[in-house]
Amino acid sequence: MKRQFWVGLIAGIIVCGIIGGVFGLSLVGKKATVEPPEWEEEMATMMKHRKIPEAAAPATRIENSEENILTGGEHFGHHCAVCHDLEGDADSDFAKSFYPPVADLASPDVQEYSDAQLKWIIDNGIRYTGMPGWEKIIDDATQWKIVYYMRALANPEKAEKLEEVLKERGFWKIGAPTAEHHHPGEEAAGEQLEHTHAEGAEPEHEHEEQGEHHGGAVQEETHEHSHGEH
Repeated sequence: MKRQFWVGLIAGIIVCGIIGGVFGLSLVGKKATVEPPEWEEEMATMMKHRKIPEAAAPATRIENSEENILTGGEHFGHHCAVCHDLEGDADSDFAKSFYPPVADLASPDVQEYSDAQLKWIIDNGIRYTGMPGWEKIIDDATQWKIVYYMRALANPEKAEKLEEVLKERGFWKIGAPTAEHHHPGEEAAGEQLEHTHAEGAEPEHEHEEQGEHHGGAVQEETHEHSHGEH
């Protein structure tokens, strides 16, 4: 009896593995621009909500303030809007060209995640969806601010006010130029580079003095040489 159980279990695992492999291979070579079937979307959404863990709470609490939300909106425009659009609704042809399509961040499916789950997704990404992990690019504090901004997108009135302020500040744009958007450490690195260049460079007045001295020495030597010939 026990032997039959184990044989049946192993056979079931093998059959499931074969079916899963065939299904996975059947996706290769298929277009990414088609809309996923409803059952696939429902199953994927259910699995993500159940399996995506929660990120650890920040060591120092990040206040969900208006200014922090706006900072999150600025970074959202620089990092996220290229796929999710500035409004977060993923309504562009580009967003719809992914498989699965880019998520509408104001939708119930996204808003049902906890804040800690959203933070985990930003930090680690989700495999096979096109969602990258930002842990090596965006610091933890800024990721939490982006989470707060994503929450605000579900409130049309609040989202509209944030849009107005971001436009006034010049941050309502996709991918702000690097010169206008610094990551933690970039400014310090820039200062260190300037300091290194300053140490390696000779002061301008010293360089001029050396040039004058050298020119004077050459002129004097030429003058003495001319007298010698005469």
